[in-house]
Amino acid sequence: MSTLTSENRITRTLIQPDDVGSTLSQYLGGKPAHSILFVINTFRQLNSYADAYHGGQWQFFALSNRGVYMAPIGEGQLTLEVPSNHFTGSMSFDAAGIVASLFTLNMLAWKTNNDDVGESFYRLRDFACAHAEASSILSAID
Repeated sequence: MSTLTSENRITRTLIQPDDVGSTLSQYLGGKPAHSILFVINTFRQLNSYADAYHGGQWQFFALSNRGVYMAPIGEGQLTLEVPSNHFTGSMSFDAAGIVASLFTLNMLAWKTNNDDVGESFYRLRDFACAHAEASSILSAID
């Protein structure tokens, strides 16, 4: 687990809608297909783990460590159930998006055998470790 100080704290920036495709491609190995797979599979991941989630708008974030993730827009909490990890818990929409993005990046890293995709997983995980809901996020993906 990374130790973060105020000097090396990972920050996030909202990706503007017109820049989502190019930014995702840049962060995920330069291949547009990786970006498309990332988006589609992240939707699917959240849909499979959150019964109360039934679609909606999403935001995309670039991290200062060159990581990336997407999260649904919403207020309140989502309950996620990840049977393979024996996890059930509630978390913010942002944290749920991080969980879904991490599962997707892990799957894509194995499928594509692309180092940039694998690195994106670890960069997002470093951000997740310093997130206010780190305990829930890490329990869900463990």
